[in-house]
This record gives sequence, C-alpha cells and structure tokens, in this order.
Amino acid sequence: RALGMDGACYVMPRAWMAYLDTAGNCPMRDVLPTNLCLMSHAAVVLDAGSHVVVWVGAAVRADGSDGGAGAAMVAQCEHFAARITQGRFPPPLRMTVREHSSGARQGAAGPGPA
Repeated sequence: RALGMDGACYVMPRAWMAYLDTAGNCPMRDVLPTNLCLMSHAAVVLDAGSHVVVWVGAAVRADGSDGGAGAAMVAQCEHFAARITQGRFPPPLRMTVREHSSGARQGAAGPGPA
C-alpha cells in the first residue's frame, strides 16, 4: 500500500517475472511494475488485486521457435497466476496479453467507465 499525494491510500500492484536460469528451470522473481515497458524479452505476472495479468513481451516466442524457452516462461507465469489467485473471493479477472496487442493497449489505458 502507498499513500498518494492526495492523502488517500492506494494498493500498489505486485509483479513477478519468469526467467530461464542456467539449469533450464523457470523460477519467478519480484520486479517493479514500473519497469514493464522495458521488458519486451520477458513474461511477467502483474497482480493488481481485482485483475491478474500475464504480460508477454513482444520478443518472447511462445510458438516454440526458440527451443521452447518462451513457451516455458509463459506457461510458468500462467501457472503462477492461477496459484496466487486460488481461494480469493471474489476471484480476480485473469488474462494474458501480448505486448503491442489490443489487450495490452486497453490495459495501459486503464479501467473504463463502470
């Protein structure tokens, strides 16, 4: 949580990034959500409370053309997103978006009118 300039309390989103280590495993690590625009090479999970988004960078090849590394990162992020949302009520909306897609542009624009 953070205190805004207007004195209100806001929930800060949390983010985790999947990466391939030297053993070929795909662990998750914390990352600042403000750095998402710099991560075209990564798959990232962003938890904003009511929404959990798997962000897939434009350079990530989920089709297997990179030997399966990109697909492993995306699968690990989707599994992690499912695990962190398990048992929440109401359940958060989970979605996967690719950088430069219409879903990513909609997410960057913020929530629309209710």
